[in-house]
Amino acid sequence: MKNVVMGTLLLALAGCNFIDPDKGPLAFSSGKTIINPIKTDTDKPETEVEKDLVYLDIKKNLFDMSCTRCHNPENAVKKGRLDLTKKELILENYDDIIYRMTDAFDLGIDYMPPRGNRVSPEVIKQLKAWKADQAYLNIQKTVFEASCTKCHNPNNKRRMDLTSKEVIVENYDKILYRMTDAFEEMNRPMPPIGKGERVSAKLVEELKAWKASL
Repeated sequence: MKNVVMGTLLLALAGCNFIDPDKGPLAFSSGKTIINPIKTDTDKPETEVEKDLVYLDIKKNLFDMSCTRCHNPENAVKKGRLDLTKKELILENYDDIIYRMTDAFDLGIDYMPPRGNRVSPEVIKQLKAWKADQAYLNIQKTVFEASCTKCHNPNNKRRMDLTSKEVIVENYDKILYRMTDAFEEMNRPMPPIGKGERVSAKLVEELKAWKASL
């Protein structure tokens, strides 16, 4: 009886194409098929699920609707197309993606999607707002948490709270000065000399780019 059951199971697996309707087709790497375990929302902490809600909305209403029929893991390998099923790749290639969905249409060259309706201004606005939020989360981690919030936090009432996005935006010019020119002028630089490394030029440029996107 066991042999019959096992044989039936093997036949069923052999006929399965391992395509998850929620996650799309398999990802490919170097021509080899990779089968990733399917995870449910319960596999993620609730806070992480909540953070992903805006992205999941954009994924559904923009990328799944207009892009991933062609821009998927399989075509990334076979045709060299950008895989727009991956959040990380969308963020890395954001400037090119937004250009292809907006200015390229006006020029009539290399616009996206090449067929079908142009992405609406409302969805573009949502995409830009999501990108700005992602940029802030990165800046908060790489700049402020790394160099500032040990002292500049809600518990230290005598100092500016640099865990707050609103406070950072409101005091942006002062913060930028303290991280850059104040070092040259020896005028209360941040972080203080001897209490941490100076914020790198690369991170300063990322901070400026985030502020400019608001």
